[in-house]
Amino acid sequence: MLSYDTAAIALSFVPAAGERLSSTSSSTRTTQNANGVDLDPANATEAKIVRDDSYTYHHLRRSLYDLCTEAGVEVASRYTVPSAHLTIARFVSQEDISVQQNGNVRKEQEVETTVNMDNEKVKRLIDKIEEVNAWLQDKFWPKGGGEEEVIDNGGEWIVGEEKGLDCRKGTLWYGGGETIRLGNGFAR
Repeated sequence: MLSYDTAAIALSFVPAAGERLSSTSSSTRTTQNANGVDLDPANATEAKIVRDDSYTYHHLRRSLYDLCTEAGVEVASRYTVPSAHLTIARFVSQEDISVQQNGNVRKEQEVETTVNMDNEKVKRLIDKIEEVNAWLQDKFWPKGGGEEEVIDNGGEWIVGEEKGLDCRKGTLWYGGGETIRLGNGFAR
């Protein structure tokens, strides 16, 4: 879903909850149990769902944080609460949602200037976000119910798929930092 605050709009992800992936087939995909032992392909899909969903991106963040702090590395996260999102728009000014005055939008740099929000522009932005969210829900949310829930292709984000885990140092947000080790990704 798209979420927003006063600073940005982001595409947010939530941990999996046991849904089946439509691209997963027990005849073409095998997996291993938690001990690395290959499972019978006939049971691999169900085992994969249970195993993969029991350790999510948020668990990975916690584990990496613990490893770093145990090693004496200070971690200064951008967000206090763990977040799984991609920022898709950042608000750098209020220009696009402000009321025009004398043909010009008031600039935030002006001292003692109050920026007046244009409620109609704000409403149009929120309506568009809600429209996109309805589309995302229709296209990518699990279909069915209970044990029959299925996520369509493209509706899941699996850490390490295509690009491996990217271990970085420095100020990481806004594209900063430096890769110190990049793992190998995998394909389904």
